[in-house]
Amino acid sequence: MNKLLTLNSRIWPLATLMVLGAITVLSLIPLPHGHGAGSGLNDDKVQHLIAYGSLALPVALARPRGWVWVLLGMAAWGGMIEILQPYVNREANLPDLVANGMGVVLGFLVAQSLRRLAGPQTGSAARGQ
Repeated sequence: MNKLLTLNSRIWPLATLMVLGAITVLSLIPLPHGHGAGSGLNDDKVQHLIAYGSLALPVALARPRGWVWVLLGMAAWGGMIEILQPYVNREANLPDLVANGMGVVLGFLVAQSLRRLAGPQTGSAARGQ
């Protein structure tokens, strides 16, 4: 577990940017006409939860300076994507926004659990630097 925290302390910015990029692209790819509102998968909310949990996890594990604000920014990013989706033949809806926010919270909670499992930390892995 300590190796995971040490690795994450080095790669969290890249991991976060890669997940953020993937979420943004996949959320804003225009759907073909006729596949807009109401044609999503039944597990769409689970996908939102997993995506935003994956986005928040590396930051919450690393805890860089201002990490709480970064997590709040991630939730806001989800809101911005929901606002933009109607322009790419997608549907903006409140349940997706809620699932995005819940995903950020889930990522934080998983990170807290992993940090507890790792036990007391010393050095840069504990500070996330």
